[in-house]
Amino acid sequence: MSHKGTHYKGLHHGIISEKFFDKVQSIFQRIPGETPRKPSNALLQDIIRCGICDCAMTPTYCSKSSRKYRYYACSNHLRKKSCTSENKNIPAGDVEDFVIKAVRKILTDPAITASTIHKLEAAGMPSAIAQESLKNIDNLWETLHFSEQQKIVKLLIKNVIVGNNGFRIVLNPEGAQKLISEITS
Repeated sequence: MSHKGTHYKGLHHGIISEKFFDKVQSIFQRIPGETPRKPSNALLQDIIRCGICDCAMTPTYCSKSSRKYRYYACSNHLRKKSCTSENKNIPAGDVEDFVIKAVRKILTDPAITASTIHKLEAAGMPSAIAQESLKNIDNLWETLHFSEQQKIVKLLIKNVIVGNNGFRIVLNPEGAQKLISEITS
């Protein structure tokens, strides 16, 4: 495991042989996308990407003293393929907090609010309903279930790109309009 450029050796012994592990990994590489997925508490699953090798980042974790540390890891790095990023593993909390702050800012930004209201009015929604929906959504964030927060993030954000100099968000241009349409329908 690496953290901020320092590599740490695992404290546990493998539960299967390295030969068996490598065989399973080679099967996974031959059939990408067919591996089973379990539900995840990763807010950015499917939208976070490594900005260096343009590969998806995978939610993962490590444990120490019964505490779980969540990360997003470059999938190429996990498959032992070439990736020169300095941020192959990033703490999930850091990038998720960054994205949540950005989403809350988007939801209250006057320019985005005005543009969204204009688009919704053009689509036939009364402006009073659109304005009321946008005015209250930031206050509702903390009361939302994780799956609802994840849905909002995925509506508003197309990708989160992790580069050597930090994070960059690529917005979904129609995201705010889709969000308000879903809230008011």
